[in-house]
Amino acid sequence: PDGKLLAIPGVQGEIEIWEVPAWKRHRLIVDRSVDQGNLIQFLSVDFSADSKKLVAFYGSRQQIHFFDISTGKSLKKIPLPKTEYQTNLPRLRLSRDGQRLVLTRVAELDAAQFREVQVWDLDKDKLVQSFNFPLSLGELRDSSAISADGRWLARGGINENPMGLS
Repeated sequence: PDGKLLAIPGVQGEIEIWEVPAWKRHRLIVDRSVDQGNLIQFLSVDFSADSKKLVAFYGSRQQIHFFDISTGKSLKKIPLPKTEYQTNLPRLRLSRDGQRLVLTRVAELDAAQFREVQVWDLDKDKLVQSFNFPLSLGELRDSSAISADGRWLARGGINENPMGLS
């Protein structure tokens, strides 16, 4: 958020934190530090507003991980509820106050694709809202954004309106 750090998920399960524009590696968060030696692939990352924490989506275990950027240590993990459909293309967004997390991903069930949206209360580590909406033809990228106060989710696309987040 402050434009000084960039997080890049790697192919071996690591997350590289870079200082920009100097392109100096600030920290390497390694998968083995969070999952007892098993390889992890993080598919989406986002910084907290103060750039002190990083949230990352771990696809194969369907978990959200939180890291302290200064130490690289895992702060907590939130397991996601099981689904009966396949999901991919996850995207995480933290509210500025750090109390809400929005996870969006493309889901497929019986050859129909839709966007799944989950809203998490991070004070309670609880899923507070979940909904799906159909995808337009070719609309795989997520063009949504969470408002500064964490109360609204704006969706990009044809005829899309902001949605209230409880």
